[in-house]
Amino acid sequence: MVDSISHYLLSDIFGYLSVVDVCQCSLVCHSWYQIVQQEILWKKRVLNEWKINSNLQHLDCSWIAEYKRLHSVRSLKPWATLSVHDDQVFHVSVSNSGKYLCSVSKDKYAIVWKVSEYSHKSVTIL
Repeated sequence: MVDSISHYLLSDIFGYLSVVDVCQCSLVCHSWYQIVQQEILWKKRVLNEWKINSNLQHLDCSWIAEYKRLHSVRSLKPWATLSVHDDQVFHVSVSNSGKYLCSVSKDKYAIVWKVSEYSHKSVTIL
């Protein structure tokens, strides 16, 4: 019965499962492992989970690697609100002195924050 299910249908079904369940499905057999390794499955997850523009077609790495990267850097709970940004903040870096933060957002702005005064200076990313 399982062998008669098309790979396209299984790929669609796997798209509705949690990542843990998808990884467990990859252990069922070699055929399911190959389906789980398909880039389109992970591309959909990246675009949907991180609300990234679906026009993005090219990455410097695989979609699976990008999913792992984004998942590993995702904050588990918000610890601050950067209300100046109009969209999702992708990254925050702290200066060596600890006096400045730089936040980069989906709104195409990088903002340098002076921590002690909560002032900011924004620069458009080209």
